[in-house]
Amino acid sequence: MSNDFTNKKKLPHTYKDILKTIDDFFSKSFQHLHENSMFAPIIPVRTFEDEEAYYIEAELPGISKKQIQLDVLPQYIRIAVQHHETIEIHDEAKKTYSRTHALEGRERIVPLPFPVKENEIKAKFQNGLLTIVIPNRRKTISIEP
Repeated sequence: MSNDFTNKKKLPHTYKDILKTIDDFFSKSFQHLHENSMFAPIIPVRTFEDEEAYYIEAELPGISKKQIQLDVLPQYIRIAVQHHETIEIHDEAKKTYSRTHALEGRERIVPLPFPVKENEIKAKFQNGLLTIVIPNRRKTISIEP
């Protein structure tokens, strides 16, 4: 019985180059994918309600209040977080100066179960938790027998 592995022909050198190029493409292309804001982790959100209000809680650890922007439309709320960073390096010995700017953004759209007005909404941010409170305007309709 012959061993299939010993009888296999080796790939020509040009095929190896093509396969290496394809491998390099995929390994290098997706290496920094997590740095793209489009693929940033979503903002964790929890919604719940009682008879008086509809609540939205968003976990934003390590974020300051000034980095948060809330946009309100009748049927949804947009929670956006922007992080700006500037790094400056002065090297007096080499007489060089370098400045790097970085901007990272994440957002989450939260649909609402009923139309709202901006002046009805209250929001507070404490210990990395954004809490949005909306008066419950849900109307239930009774069904006749």
